[in-house]
Amino acid sequence: MGIGRNTGAGVGQHELIAYIDSDCVASPGWLKELVPAFQDSQIAAVGGMIRAYDRNTLLGRYEDVCSSLFMGVRPQQLRLEGPLTYLPAANMVIRRTVWQQLAGFVPMTQGEDVDFCRRLLMSGASMNYLPYGVVYHDYRTTLGAFLRIRAAYASAEAALLLRHPGGRRILLLPPEQATFAAAVIGGGWGIIWRYIWFGTKDKMAVFAPLSVLLAFLLTLCGARKRLRKVREQHIAISPLAVLKATLRGHLAYTYHLCRHLTRYYTLPLLAVSLLVPPLLLLTSMLCGIVICVDYRRLRPDIDLGRYALCSLLDDCAYEVGVVWGCVKHRTWKPLLPRIS
Repeated sequence: MGIGRNTGAGVGQHELIAYIDSDCVASPGWLKELVPAFQDSQIAAVGGMIRAYDRNTLLGRYEDVCSSLFMGVRPQQLRLEGPLTYLPAANMVIRRTVWQQLAGFVPMTQGEDVDFCRRLLMSGASMNYLPYGVVYHDYRTTLGAFLRIRAAYASAEAALLLRHPGGRRILLLPPEQATFAAAVIGGGWGIIWRYIWFGTKDKMAVFAPLSVLLAFLLTLCGARKRLRKVREQHIAISPLAVLKATLRGHLAYTYHLCRHLTRYYTLPLLAVSLLVPPLLLLTSMLCGIVICVDYRRLRPDIDLGRYALCSLLDDCAYEVGVVWGCVKHRTWKPLLPRIS
C-alpha cells in the first residue's frame, strides 16, 4: 500500500499532499477544514477524523467509534511517548518537503502509516490530529471480513517492532497504582467467586474486605502525599479535591492495566481457564471492566450486550493477528512487553 501512496505523491506538484483511501468518501469541507493548520510553519502534517460510512449495520456502528482509525473527538498533538502516536493515512495531509525528506512510505502491506508517523516524529517535526475534516470509511461489515482485517492490522506489530525496536510496548507497574489495581480486582474476584458462585463463606471471605481496605488505605496515603506536595508549592486545592483526583488516577490505572491484559492475552487466559476454572471469572472481570468503561466513554450506537460481543471478537482477532505476525517475522517481542 505504501508503494501506491508514493506513486500518487510523486506525480503531484503542490506544496501539500493530501491522502484519502479508495474505500473512503470525503466530507464537503474535508481539505478546507484541515489545510489552515499549515499556517503554523512548525506543523509538518495533520490528520482529520475518520467515521463509518455505513452505520446501518451492527459492525458499522461498532467501527464508527471503535476502529483503530478513529482517533477521538479532541484535538491532540502526536508524541513518540503517546498517548497518540500515529495517524491513519486514510485522512492525512503532509508537507511535500517533509514527505521528500522521509522518502515517503515504506512498502508495507499494513502499518505503513504508523511507520511514517514514527519516522516523522523522530525527525523532530510536529504532527497534529484535528477532530474535523471528516472522511467516511466504508468498513468491512461482514463478520468474516471484520475479523480478517482486525487480524491483518495486528500482524503489522511485529514488522513495526523490527523497524523501530524502541517502540516496544511497555507495561507500567508503579507500586502504588499497581497494588491498588490488584486489591480492587482481587477483592472483587474473591467476593463474586465465594459469595455468588458457590454461596460459601470460608477463609476467602476475609480476603475480599481486606483487599477493599487496602485499596482505601492506598488512596488515603497517596492523597496525603500529593496534598503535602501541593501545599509545598502553595497551591490552593482542597484535601477533598486531592483525594478525588488520587482515586480517579488509581481507577484510571486499573482500567489501563485491564485493557493492556485483555488486548493481548484474552485468548490465553480463556484457554488456561479450561484447566483452572476460577481464572474464567477473573478473565470475565478484566474484560467486563474494559467493556463497561469503553462503552460509557465511546457511547456507541448499540446496546451494551452486542457491544461486548463485538469487543471480545475484536480482541480475539487482534491477538490471532499478533501471533501470526510474530510467526511470520520470527520474533515474540510484540507479546512480551517491557515492564517498567
